[in-house]
Amino acid sequence: MGWSDKTTPVIVQLHQSSLMVDDADSEILLDADKKTMGNEELAQYIELVRLL
Repeated sequence: MGWSDKTTPVIVQLHQSSLMVDDADSEILLDADKKTMGNEELAQYIELVRLL
């Protein structure tokens, strides 16, 4: 049983925005979030995931 079998999404707020956004599974990615990631930042995220 995966995490998705245990959770049910609930919409708590709807909002229209003029910002350019993309749906990435369950996240909203703003243009600022799409910047190129450097090797050091990538290594930090990889280490964070290993701790989970």
